[in-house]
Amino acid sequence: MATRDSRSRSARKADQEFVSEAEEILERMREDYLDLDDQRAAGGDVDPDLINRLFRSAHSLKALAGACLGSSRSRASLIISRTFSTVCGSVGCRWNRRSFD
Repeated sequence: MATRDSRSRSARKADQEFVSEAEEILERMREDYLDLDDQRAAGGDVDPDLINRLFRSAHSLKALAGACLGSSRSRASLIISRTFSTVCGSVGCRWNRRSFD
């Protein structure tokens, strides 16, 4: 019984760590996406460093999901890939899923 409780506590802690780290990454992505939206609204060029930060954040989120979600990794990867396809399409950059894997 003690072993089962230990695993439960360990699993809860791992879940909490995953959620905490994912929230940080998503907050960074949200801020960068808002900056991207502002740049597009201003009509100027989009800062390539901003796009790179978004990609790095997405890669981090994908890796975190893969490590923590196991078999759900492919679903998380698909969602993130579709999101970036949309973002890149909206700013006119070239992107393909292979470069993201």
